[in-house]
Order: sequence, then C-alpha cells, then structure tokens
Amino acid sequence: MSKLDFLNYPQNKSQENKKSWLTVKEFIREIEKNSNNGEDIFFLFLDFAFNFLNSIGDKNSFNDFKKSLENQKSKELNFKLLDILVSALEDSFQDFLGEVYMRLNKGIKRNGEFFTPYEVSKLMASMTTLVPMKKDIAKLPYKILEPSSGAGGTVIAAIENILNYSDLNISHDLFIETWDINRRCVQMTFIQLSLLGVPAKIVHGNTLSLEVFGTYYTPVYYLNKLEYLK
Repeated sequence: MSKLDFLNYPQNKSQENKKSWLTVKEFIREIEKNSNNGEDIFFLFLDFAFNFLNSIGDKNSFNDFKKSLENQKSKELNFKLLDILVSALEDSFQDFLGEVYMRLNKGIKRNGEFFTPYEVSKLMASMTTLVPMKKDIAKLPYKILEPSSGAGGTVIAAIENILNYSDLNISHDLFIETWDINRRCVQMTFIQLSLLGVPAKIVHGNTLSLEVFGTYYTPVYYLNKLEYLK
C-alpha cells in the first residue's frame, strides 16, 4: 500500500490538484492535532487571520491586533496555519479555506450550505466570465460582483480565468465586490482575496434585502487608493 492509498487520495487527479489536496490534509492535521480543549481551532484561526489582515494599513488597528496576541495561547499554531495557507495560495489558485470548511463539516446543513468544488467553479468561470483586454475596457478597474461568495471559490476561479487569458493585472486592474450573509464565509473570502493581492470590497450582508452588517476592504484596495469606489 502506497502513502497515497493510505490517505485515500483519488489517483486520477492532476499533480496540481494532488499537491493542493495534500496541503489541505496538512492543514487539517494541524487542527486535529491541537483540538483537545473543546475550542474550535478552525474558527479561531479565521478570527486571527481576518483580524490580522484587516488591521494592515492602520497603525492603531495593527497595534490592537498585536496586543491581542499577548494572551493568545494558539498564537504559534495560528501563524503555522497561516503559513500553510499562504504557501498553498502562492502555489496555485484554489478555494483552500472552502475545501477545509467542507472537510471539517462546518457547513450549516439546515441552510443547505454546500460549497461548489473548485474544479466546477473553474468550469463555470470559463463558460461565463468575460475575459477583456485593456484596450477593450472604457474605464478601469474591471469590476466583478459576487452576490453569494461562500469562501470566495467562484470569484477566485473567475480571477484565475482572467489572469490566464487577459492582459489585466489582478492587483491593479480588477475590483471585486462580494456579499454573503454568513460571517464565516465573509472572513474566508476576505482572507483569501487579501492573500491573493486582489482589491476587493467584502460585504457581510443580505443580498436580497440589501441589509448590511459590515463592510471590509482588502489591503491592496487601500494600497491602490481605490477609496472612490466605496
């Protein structure tokens, strides 16, 4: 029996997917290894990564974040998990946190919450996403609206499709706006789009009633001085 057989890894996946899957396993293994005190390690990590990335660019917020780490027992684990996540997203576009979320059975079953597998999101993006060239756009940035983001997988797939077939720079020529009613989904979308270097407005709200509970902007949004898009 090979290592991959032992891990129950589907053998027909591509090398890129295989590496991504094994990285997800590593991330989950770290969570399970440290889940012995009743705390939800994954949700604690989401709070940590969200607060960290949301504090970048604001000195007072960043100082508050650093102060919050002083009494945080899981600090080292959170930085280790963040390192795994960063490495995974550097390696390839993917819905890493969405995959972890579903594998840990965090979906809200009563709401029928189920995230679209990233390969399906890529197929949908290839069929539905307009792939513009700079010369064809009257005014930059090129905007994408995602009314129900989940962990951000569908919009990440759209970004990957644009990057592969367009001359747009995803950190300068795109602007993404996403909505979700689930606070954890908002956190995951914010974290992943922040780490991918995409200017984005992440809204915690109800798409149908337009009720807004919170609005967050990725660090690159402020670096590119896109405040006029608020």
